[in-house]
Amino acid sequence: MESTVIHDYDDVFVYIGERGLYQIFMFILLGLPAYFAGFNGITVNFYAYPQEHWCYVERLQHYPHEWQKYVAVPYVDGSDDQYDSCLIYDLDYDNLTDEDIRQWNRSLQVSDDTATLDCDAWVYDQSEVVSTIYSEVNYVCFICIL
Repeated sequence: MESTVIHDYDDVFVYIGERGLYQIFMFILLGLPAYFAGFNGITVNFYAYPQEHWCYVERLQHYPHEWQKYVAVPYVDGSDDQYDSCLIYDLDYDNLTDEDIRQWNRSLQVSDDTATLDCDAWVYDQSEVVSTIYSEVNYVCFICIL
């Protein structure tokens, strides 16, 4: 019986075989999960896409999205073009007539001192993506609360 001395890492493959059943089995065993993990890493871009969202006001649901935000949603602090996605003005929207809503002038109706409320329902912009995991479970404003 001849003893084999292994001096180098590559010598191991010469001894056990460079491309045999064992290597194929190990490639499948270790490579297949990595292959699917790559798909999982890519799909998160689709099912966890951050949709634009804002507070839902039942009285305003039949108006265009931009008008809903203009009437009911405050701006983010220091911005005059980015709406807050987690707050709504504390106004009695049910007492507004359609004419009041169509003639709404934000600078006359609300100010920096107007009270706001946290949302309990949201409207999602579905122009790019119809549905994501966040919109399905309404898991959108936890970052706003922190």
